[in-house]
Amino acid sequence: MSCSLFLSFCVCIQFLKVIKFTNELIPKMSLFTRVLTKGAYDLIFFAVVFGISMFAFCMLFYIQLGSFMDDFYSQTSSAIALAKALFGDFPFEEIIDNSRGYTNGILFLVYLFVAVFILLSMFLAILGEAQAAVRGDQEEEEEAGVAPPPYGVLTIFAGQLKWI
Repeated sequence: MSCSLFLSFCVCIQFLKVIKFTNELIPKMSLFTRVLTKGAYDLIFFAVVFGISMFAFCMLFYIQLGSFMDDFYSQTSSAIALAKALFGDFPFEEIIDNSRGYTNGILFLVYLFVAVFILLSMFLAILGEAQAAVRGDQEEEEEAGVAPPPYGVLTIFAGQLKWI
């Protein structure tokens, strides 16, 4: 591993630590980390299911199209092509052109349906459920009177400015 790669990882991690410090200073900003913490176990199991389904489709297209298309010539390039397809960059016309029939095109549409509609919906449902639980916890803290001021240090500074 080169020194610049190591340094870039260190810089990235240091900047991500800023999130931790802002969570302490301004509790309203802790929603991101609290939601991820609340949904961590569900997200881990989702990642396993997502990884298995991606691997299955990766192997399918590697075997079906690997000898015909550059996007699927190896398992790694097949995985990258399928990951790009999740973001809308997919070679559908090229798949149809390099296939004898429409089977590979239909299989690719099945992949997009499973990955985008089913798996993405599951991912968003997990995050939505975790966010609802975090919001409920915040409301309980507010009702009990133990919640910190939502804007933390900024609330204290605003209070100080009113007295001046």
